[in-house]
Amino acid sequence: MWNRIISTLLALVALALVGPAAWGDPLVRARVGIYGRTYGSVYAYVVSSSAGPTYQRGPTSGTYKNFDSRSSDSQFTIGSNGDTGDITMTLDGRLNFANATSATDVTSDGVFTITFISTDYYLTDAAVTTRAGAAVEGCTVSDRYTKTITITIPTNTTFGEINIDIATHTPLNYCTLGGLDESYVDYGEVCPEPVVTLENKTLIKNLDYTLSYTQGASTGSVTVTGAGDYVGSKFQRYDIREPALSDLHSLGTDIYEIATQQDLDFLARIVKGKIGTPGNDCVGKTFRQTADIAYSSTVAWDYTGISSSDSNFTPVGVYGSSFCGTYDGQGHTISGIRVCKHGTGGDDGSLGLFGYLGNGGTVKNIVLRDANIEGFVDIGGIVGYSTDTGTVTDCYLYNVRVCSTFKNAYRNLVVGNQGGTVTRTYFRDCCEYAIMGTGQSYNNYKTVVFTVTTDANVTLPTRTGGIVISPSMTMYDDGLTLDGTQYYTEGTTLTLTYSGTAHQGEAISFSTTGGTLDGSTLTMPAADVEVTAGIETFTTETITARQVSFAGQTRYWTTFYNPNFNCQLPAGAQAFTMKDDYALYRVGDGSIIPANCAVVIIADTAELTLTSTESSATPEYGNILKGVSADTEASTLLTPAVPGSSLYLTAVYVLSRDSDGNFGFFKFSGTIPAGKAYYVGEYNPWSIVE
Repeated sequence: MWNRIISTLLALVALALVGPAAWGDPLVRARVGIYGRTYGSVYAYVVSSSAGPTYQRGPTSGTYKNFDSRSSDSQFTIGSNGDTGDITMTLDGRLNFANATSATDVTSDGVFTITFISTDYYLTDAAVTTRAGAAVEGCTVSDRYTKTITITIPTNTTFGEINIDIATHTPLNYCTLGGLDESYVDYGEVCPEPVVTLENKTLIKNLDYTLSYTQGASTGSVTVTGAGDYVGSKFQRYDIREPALSDLHSLGTDIYEIATQQDLDFLARIVKGKIGTPGNDCVGKTFRQTADIAYSSTVAWDYTGISSSDSNFTPVGVYGSSFCGTYDGQGHTISGIRVCKHGTGGDDGSLGLFGYLGNGGTVKNIVLRDANIEGFVDIGGIVGYSTDTGTVTDCYLYNVRVCSTFKNAYRNLVVGNQGGTVTRTYFRDCCEYAIMGTGQSYNNYKTVVFTVTTDANVTLPTRTGGIVISPSMTMYDDGLTLDGTQYYTEGTTLTLTYSGTAHQGEAISFSTTGGTLDGSTLTMPAADVEVTAGIETFTTETITARQVSFAGQTRYWTTFYNPNFNCQLPAGAQAFTMKDDYALYRVGDGSIIPANCAVVIIADTAELTLTSTESSATPEYGNILKGVSADTEASTLLTPAVPGSSLYLTAVYVLSRDSDGNFGFFKFSGTIPAGKAYYVGEYNPWSIVE
């Protein structure tokens, strides 16, 4: 029995049976020996493999052996265990054994080929060596990474061993990468993803393979590396082209979607174009933002030492390549952009979310947050420079910093150098800064807004007449609503409502940390305010009536009004008032004066004590007081105090409001408007106490 002289293919079989735990090294190597040997005067060749039987054949004539690939004498099984299938070897050509005096290498007589065929495994490579292990030059290997591999050995080449690399997983080296011709890369950040297919199967990213890239100025390359059940890799180059409008998702004719950071970057590149070549000004095109877009940055929004290396955004439109389309943010947020250029001209000016807004260009409905923009001149948050026909409207800025490096630079939180129209642009917690001098700013095209915080029992008025940008954003002439928060400009008046419950003897009062509060009306200050509601208590109130002669008797009268409480009259007093129908009514002795009802009280005593109550009453109809049905001079209401005498009642008292805002009957002269209630006092200079 001959000594085994090659590594066993059983190692391959064992590795395959172990499974994924052995996948760290997917390649195994089998060695097949083809040697000359002599037994006396008989020359023979030996094909040896520890995974299969050892074959010995003698030369058909002389010292040579001819092999015919069509005959079974040239085919050998070199590895099999009955479960994983065979690897067979086919020889084609002639070997020379003339010098085979012992186990030794053989020499090819003419071109000699060896073909290996595997039923289960991929044969990735092969090498030809001598029996001593020295490499044999001039041999070629074809059909790598397939299940059939062929080695061609040149004429008169001495060899003795074939080393075969066998993959226990499927190699990707011959996979197909599709879809690269229609892809592009933007500044090395947006890389095309190929469609990877192998043996008519589409593979899955991160399950079957991973991707890696290298980028150049005009070309890039992608490498697909096997994962899971796949090994090997495939490398392919592709051309880099500029983005085009067709790369954006279409929402209709000339309408494009901006949903991601990539989309917004593409739009900037589309408008800017290549260096020295104007881009697409997007005239007649509309871009609609459909989601919030956030840029990542480690630089704080108010950082004053920002540098060009901190930039993470290219403005949409530059000088010479302006944006003339319509951008509708639809109330969505763009946050985190950093733009910094410290030169003295060209692209170092006209910086903002939109750098240069050209003729007819419109930017609207944007929420810009956490933005830091610094440059030479014409620096703005929304737009750096706008032509006379540009439009910016309905935008809100929060945590935005704009900075100019030139002392005479134009800068503004909204539009740096402003032509055209700017309307309803509001901001909070923003800053403008100049490295040199003070610069110039269009302060009249921006309005700071503030918030009102209320306790649980205070309700702000419902806004109406706003422009609904999105379900979460509505713009008004006095501020905006964003994500449920109300923002107001300075001077806005708000009527507050108490939504809690008030009981007998309790009245509502509002208090605020700022602004002007008149009852329940708040006038906004230039600051955020907090509003709370308190309870005022009221049980009794003592008032002093005026003495007057009435119907031949000495009586007392006064006016009374309480906006919050029903009040009970004391005994011996009656109250009179007028309702909307201009009829006069009275509240009977000891009955109830309704809240918010101005009355005249006639009583028997000067001191009157009224008590708050939860009871209510409807004034009864009575003609005790008179009403004016048409505009009437007060003098015509005066009649002689004593029939036939020249003495007249001297004063007319009309139910009205005085200069201090009090309701009641007040002395009046002149024309009394129709619908007024009046009371006439008798002539007696000592009987009427003014």
